[in-house]
Amino acid sequence: MIKKLVMLFLLILGMTTTIPLYANAAVNETELNAFLKELEWTKEQLVSYLDIEWEHTLDDFESVEELRDWLSPVIDEEILQQILDEYGISESYLLQFLKEQNKTLAHFKFYDDLFYYLSDTLEIDEQQLAEFLNELNWTEEDLEEYLATWGMSIYEFSTVGQIKNFLGDLLNEENLDELLSDYGWTRAQLDAQLKADGLTLAEFKFYDDLKEYMYSFLEIDVEELATYLQSIGLTRDEFDNYLWYQYELTVDDFRTLEELQDFLGELLTEENLVNLLDDYEITRDELDELLAEYGFTIEDFIFYDDLDMFLWDVLLQWDWDLEDLLDAETAALFKRIGLETYELENIFIHLFEQLEESPSLWDEVENLYYFLEEYEGVEASDLSIAELIHFAKTAKYYLDVFQFDVSFAIRENGIDTPLSFQNLLTLASLNDDQKLVISLYSKGGSLLADFLFDNELLGLKPPTIEKPDEGKQPSKPKPNHPEVEQPIKDIPLKDHDKQTSTDSENGQTLPNTATENYTFIFIGTALLALGFLLWTFRRIRFTH
Repeated sequence: MIKKLVMLFLLILGMTTTIPLYANAAVNETELNAFLKELEWTKEQLVSYLDIEWEHTLDDFESVEELRDWLSPVIDEEILQQILDEYGISESYLLQFLKEQNKTLAHFKFYDDLFYYLSDTLEIDEQQLAEFLNELNWTEEDLEEYLATWGMSIYEFSTVGQIKNFLGDLLNEENLDELLSDYGWTRAQLDAQLKADGLTLAEFKFYDDLKEYMYSFLEIDVEELATYLQSIGLTRDEFDNYLWYQYELTVDDFRTLEELQDFLGELLTEENLVNLLDDYEITRDELDELLAEYGFTIEDFIFYDDLDMFLWDVLLQWDWDLEDLLDAETAALFKRIGLETYELENIFIHLFEQLEESPSLWDEVENLYYFLEEYEGVEASDLSIAELIHFAKTAKYYLDVFQFDVSFAIRENGIDTPLSFQNLLTLASLNDDQKLVISLYSKGGSLLADFLFDNELLGLKPPTIEKPDEGKQPSKPKPNHPEVEQPIKDIPLKDHDKQTSTDSENGQTLPNTATENYTFIFIGTALLALGFLLWTFRRIRFTH
């Protein structure tokens, strides 16, 4: 039954990472013909491309707009320059590189095609790296140490140009003078402040580093702030309370009044309130009734974004059902494992909170996408135990990256008995009235979702009565009570259970049955959640 379990999770994963939503309507032929003209393709060429590159058909898309979003922008001069800038290379360098790969630009129609091909094939040019290190007067170890402060490494980049883009301009006398002028400092003041902090100017190799250092000394002018607060009708105490209640921030968290104003957005006015009501298709009376229902009045909202977020949360956020989001077969699978709409909401919210706090996690999303691509169409039987363990460890890494925790339990008659990870690995079977519960938590301990599995989904056999062979006596006869294979009883959960390695302490690999459970139960939970993230990533990459 392991193949069935594999197919279950591959179906879930495949749906969430590659199949467009609402694939139940035909693409408008007039719009499609206009798109084909833009591509300089025939319909047959587009159909062939979708089949070969994406294993899709036109019927998988509801509209040409959805098809455009999926395929990414068509490469033109502007898009090509964007890719060149992102990799920090010249067009001549690109053409020469493609020639060495027996390719030309004509092989690439869309942004994604070229961008990800380069990501997979470009490598750091050692001569260019040596020249850059010479310019910095650094060794390769110096650069690695510096990049490590950002959680990066040299060979995480595809080109030296990408490294330069990431690090920014080198600090020189010209941009130093500009920086001093912008911040109203003299060179003597800068040297004095550096000395007070035990630093020297020589320690700042890059312009952005010194700019960030000087920026940290800025403070909002008290008089400017007082004038602003007067204009919005708040006292300093009221404003401080507002900042803390809404965002857990203080004025000291902002360096300039402009930064503070940009963060808060525009004030709520009668004019933009009308626009907001139009956007949400409600009347002013309906708004007042809605606010009253939650204990508010319009006077409680100072800024446009505050009311906008309130209305979004109340009226629109997650305004869908599984049946609307998924095809019927996949929705039925999700419901079978107990995944409810609100649990998907919890997962979405958790993931986007992580991305909002750490935008660099988008890089991890991309890395995960490539990792999962390697397993497309692969079944468990195709992999060795070592490969399965590698897969499991990598997926566990991404669980940690996105701040997920997982726990296990056996549910019987509505009561959950905790199951340690060690005992999960050796789980032999479940009774008919038992289910394995896999709970997905945030690292903060909030339950996001739980999933329910029975013997059929897990590929386990129900407990069976074991009879002794004829003519032989069992070594420990138990009259009137034939031996029954029972589900393994759990031992108390210990701290080390949460961090159990896929390898035993003496270095031996796990038995095959344990590996099967580990890979496709424990890791399936991660793929289920992260697959949605990947789908969302593809959808919004060109709209942000």
